Amino acid sequence: MTQRISDGSINSVDDTNVLVIGAGISGLTAAFELLQRDSGLRILILEAKDRVGGRTYTVPLKTGEGRSEMFDLGGTWVSSLHSHLLRLLAKLDLEIYPQYCQGRIAGKAGIPVWRTFEYFPLFGPWYARYEVYRLIQKIEELVKEMDSTDPMCHKDADELDSMTMETFLTRNLYTLAARDIIRTIVRMLFGAESTDVSVLFFLVHSQSSYGFLNQFMSSTKGIREFRIKGGAQQISQKLVDKIGKQLIMLDDPVVEITQDDNFVYVSTAGSKLYRGERLIIAIPPCEILRIDFHPPLPTRFRHLLQRFLPGHVTQFVVTYEQPFWRHKGYSGQILDYGGITTDHDCSAGPLTMMCDVTTENGGAALMGQLTSIPGLEWSEKKSSARREAVLRSMVDLWGPWVMRPLDFCEKNWSEEKYVGGCPRHFLGPGMMAWHHFIRKPFLRIHWAGTETANRWTGYMNGAVQAGHRATVEVLYELRPQILTAADLESIGYAHFNNLVGPHKLLHYISTHLQ
Repeated sequence: MTQRISDGSINSVDDTNVLVIGAGISGLTAAFELLQRDSGLRILILEAKDRVGGRTYTVPLKTGEGRSEMFDLGGTWVSSLHSHLLRLLAKLDLEIYPQYCQGRIAGKAGIPVWRTFEYFPLFGPWYARYEVYRLIQKIEELVKEMDSTDPMCHKDADELDSMTMETFLTRNLYTLAARDIIRTIVRMLFGAESTDVSVLFFLVHSQSSYGFLNQFMSSTKGIREFRIKGGAQQISQKLVDKIGKQLIMLDDPVVEITQDDNFVYVSTAGSKLYRGERLIIAIPPCEILRIDFHPPLPTRFRHLLQRFLPGHVTQFVVTYEQPFWRHKGYSGQILDYGGITTDHDCSAGPLTMMCDVTTENGGAALMGQLTSIPGLEWSEKKSSARREAVLRSMVDLWGPWVMRPLDFCEKNWSEEKYVGGCPRHFLGPGMMAWHHFIRKPFLRIHWAGTETANRWTGYMNGAVQAGHRATVEVLYELRPQILTAADLESIGYAHFNNLVGPHKLLHYISTHLQ
């Protein structure tokens, strides 16, 4: 039986100033920044898994000329708008290189036939393209009216949060092809169906990314603008080197958290007990509910966490001797609602999206995703059958050479313990009024993780920003004298005012920022 704090059976206590739960990008960023600001702080990071990196995972695969190169099976891209992430990459001496985006894009929606197009996501018959174009215009206008820090301030917030994306698109689109295109986009973004996602959440998520289309663009300022040489998991690995491996406790899940007037106590499944003055929790929302809290989490916050759902994504990379798709004039990017399947147990074909992930050294590769309901159905098949279906779905488009890869590797994120699913967690209708709780401190606990960010929520930059915000919150409590006005501005005065209260904020400014 696991020992708990409440058992009174654990006598030894490890004392720290700050405990961090979660050794992904967000938690490690917070620990790194705390030590940068005050190297005398005693910090400890607790991780349930046997590795660091969270929702980033980089593996070696065979490429041409007998080489082996690193490829991402999780978080992948960097944008020139990712200011927090770019600054961190510079500190870690990690380089980026452009995403290949030249050539035609292939899409399948409405009917199970490949169509090619030049501008994402406009393809299919002219009337479907027109409908999608008009809907994108409408979405972008709504996105401009959103405030990610206060979603309910929009005049139509209640109505937008009362409906799903499926209701929204059926009210605005009349052709099957147009509806399938938007449904596929929802699958790409959240690993979920349009029937699951709140319209208001969708719009606020897009606003945090500086626009709806930014989340798909491979050109300037788009999310798919750059990739990291050597893979994204290096961010966490290099942060560990900077922080010190001795401060990272792996493979020991947290089971209980207790707070009193002076300390926060953290108990693990391995019967370890840690005590700190402050605690940063940087794990996916649904995973927070695995932990027992004393006192309990606020009721509304607990209900919010219960409604934060993880998407489903199986991400794969397949490598080749050469980027044959480029020779045929294709960019490697595919958008696919599923089409016809030859497997009676699956409602559609496996693919949702695919793109070129050829390395900076010329290692030819494609990355793809199996998402939402079709992805879940195909995840129950044998890996060999899934691989065969994925490759065969491209034969009609590119030819039989796709059946002869050098290497193939996949990652089912729904099977990854202590993650729950990918690419991000999302909210269904009716919960955005409580959304602000996701980043509001609870006594001595501060929240990080990409879902708590208000810029690039759900992306690696969001993870870094959330880690930075948690750092400033903790430093205000423990080392206020080292904070600057720029620190407060970096996390938003509105947030800080909400955090400490107007009178305390005025006192802080008059005392420390003269």
